[in-house]
Amino acid sequence: MTQINDQYLKHVEVNNPELLEILNEYSKLHTLEGFEKNCHLTAREHKRQRPHWMGMEYLQDVKDQGAGHEGFPDMIVGYNFKLADRTHTFFEKDADPIFKRDLTHKLSDLNARMMNFLSVKHNALCAVYPPGGFISWHSNHNAPGYNLIFSYSEGGDGHFSYVHPETKEIVKCEDPKGKWTCKAAYFGSWTEQDKVLYHAAETEDSWRCTVSYVFDMSDTSEEFREMVLEDISSF
Repeated sequence: MTQINDQYLKHVEVNNPELLEILNEYSKLHTLEGFEKNCHLTAREHKRQRPHWMGMEYLQDVKDQGAGHEGFPDMIVGYNFKLADRTHTFFEKDADPIFKRDLTHKLSDLNARMMNFLSVKHNALCAVYPPGGFISWHSNHNAPGYNLIFSYSEGGDGHFSYVHPETKEIVKCEDPKGKWTCKAAYFGSWTEQDKVLYHAAETEDSWRCTVSYVFDMSDTSEEFREMVLEDISSF
């Protein structure tokens, strides 16, 4: 099933020059001198197992676990730069200290600028996927909220897939080549069965980057979220 716009997931044009200036810094991270030498690629040994982690059998296994599945992905092959979660490894053990310092400062600055532009408090994901990289099927039911998912693909051979909560069909959102996209979606909790959104993403032969942010549901109205979406698409 090809991508659609409805109450479960909405595609938003990314046109705002100020936002694109920030996002383009993310898409160039992997081109920094020393990036692959100094940055830690999570679970590189599982790259060949991508068909399993992205497959229908594994998706059904996650569904069958129900609330017993944590909600977060079991597997990601990529460079994970989520600043709020330091349980994972950013850099290799022998990474150059100057490179580590400079990239950490850069990521912190970009994240602060993104949160200021979007008026959000929570960064859900910051990942750079090498060719063949992926994030396995999961639902984020343990961290429900309204998400903004920004993605960029160098070659346009990546995609984001999700299970439509109503039709139960797999919806595949193809990445355009060299262009940022934004998906606005609500990831429901396990108590909201009609809003649980299983999703995954992968890339074939191109570098792919995703940064995702979550609105604070306690103080953000639907009207405010729509204003932010308008800002994203505004020239």
